[in-house]
Amino acid sequence: RYDITPELFEKQLAYLQGHGFVTITLDQLAAHLIDGTTLSALKPIILTFDDGWENQYMHAFPLLKKYNMLGTFYVFTNPIRKNEHFLTWYQLREMDAAGMTIGSHTLSHPYLDKLSLEQLMHEISESKKVLESELKKPVSHFATPFGYSSDLIMSTARDAGYLTSRIIDPDAYQTKDDL
Repeated sequence: RYDITPELFEKQLAYLQGHGFVTITLDQLAAHLIDGTTLSALKPIILTFDDGWENQYMHAFPLLKKYNMLGTFYVFTNPIRKNEHFLTWYQLREMDAAGMTIGSHTLSHPYLDKLSLEQLMHEISESKKVLESELKKPVSHFATPFGYSSDLIMSTARDAGYLTSRIIDPDAYQTKDDL
C-alpha cells in the first residue's frame, strides 16, 4: 500500500520533473506559512519517506540525487545500528549532508494513541534528542507512526519543539495556527 518499486519511483520522479514540479523542504514550507515568504517553486512538492529502511538509502536517495530533488526521511531511532534492514548513522549523515531532511518518527514506532502521557512525551521528545545528538543539528520535523493524530499528540510534538508534524488523515488540514 505504501511501497513502490525503484523503477516506478524513478518514473514518478521523471514525471514530476518533466511537468515542472520542484521539491521544497519542510523548512521552506513552514517559512512560507509562518512568515509569508515566497516559495521558490511554482509547483512545489514535498517527498517523504517513513521509518528509516535501508532500501530508502539504496534506492530512493540515489534517484533523488539523479533528479536533483530533495526528500524528507522520517526515522524512528531504536533500530538504527541495531537492525541490518534500517539506516545507519553514517547513511543518515550522508543524506543530511546532501540536503535531505531527517525528521523524527519516534523512538520505537508505537501506536501513540495507546501510550500514557509520560510514554507519549518520551517517544516524541527523546527521538528528537537522539537525532539532534547524532546529526549535530536541530531536528524540526515529526511524523506520527501509522499517521494517527490527536490534539494531544500534536500539542506534545509542538511542546517538544517540532516545527511541523506530518500525519495521514484525509479529513485533516493544516493552517498557520496548526504549525
